[in-house]
This record gives sequence, C-alpha cells and structure tokens, in this order.
Amino acid sequence: ATPLEVAVLVADTIDQVRAGDISPTVANSVGYLAQTLAKLHEQIVTESKIDMILEVIQQRRLGG
Repeated sequence: ATPLEVAVLVADTIDQVRAGDISPTVANSVGYLAQTLAKLHEQIVTESKIDMILEVIQQRRLGG
C-alpha cells in the first residue's frame, strides 16, 4: 500500500468511528496496523535507494 492509500484508510476509519459503524478499539487496531504498514513502506523505499546507490558505486569501481 502506498502512503496515500494508508492515509485514505485512516481517514475512512475515522469517519466510520464518527458514524458509529466501528468501535474505537477496532479503529485503534486499524491505526496501529496502518502505521506499521507505512513504516514498512518507508523501509522498503529506503532499502531500494540504498541498493541503487551501491550498484552505482560498484559500477564506478569496475570502471563502467
């Protein structure tokens, strides 16, 4: 899920709590899981960038 999708999920969850469709306890669980998902997404993006940087460094070492 993208950060935008996580934001939409959180906003929808808030709306559902306000409407009485889900309990605050369920909303807290959704919020926690959304936060975890957002952190994982950030970590994946960061690792991808590091891998690209390392690849460039390796290419330069090999003269290419």
